[in-house]
Amino acid sequence: MRIWRIILIITLGTVSLTSVLGQTTAQATPPPRLRLHRGTFDLQAPPATAAVAELSRAAPGAYSIIQFRGPITLADRTALEKTGVSILEYLPDYAYLVEGTAVQLSAAASLPHVYGRTALTLADKVAPPLLRAIERG
Repeated sequence: MRIWRIILIITLGTVSLTSVLGQTTAQATPPPRLRLHRGTFDLQAPPATAAVAELSRAAPGAYSIIQFRGPITLADRTALEKTGVSILEYLPDYAYLVEGTAVQLSAAASLPHVYGRTALTLADKVAPPLLRAIERG
C-alpha cells in the first residue's frame, strides 16, 4: 500500500511539473518593437494608417530600417556590413538605418537574425513636436 502512495505522489508531481514547464516554454518572447518619431510598432504587423498620408510615403533615397530579433551582436553587424549596405545609425530597438541598392537591401533583410525591414518615411525625418502639430492639424 505504501509503495502505491509513493508512486502516486511521484506521478502527480511529474504531471504538475510538466504542465508548469509546458506553460513557461509556450510563452514566446514578444516581438521587438521599433520606436521611431512616428510611433512604436511591430514591423511584421499590418501598418497603422498615418494621420497625414503624405508623410507616410518613403523618403527620397535608398534608405531602409533593418531590425533584428534581439540585441545585435558583432557577428550580426559584420554580416549586415558584408551585404554592402552603409550603416548610418542605430535605432531603438535592435535596428539600423541603412542605405544601399535594392539588391543590397534585400540581402540585408534576408539575414538569419533580421526580424524585418521597412522604408524610412518622411514622418521619420520630421522632429517629434512638429510631427505632433501636423497630426493635430
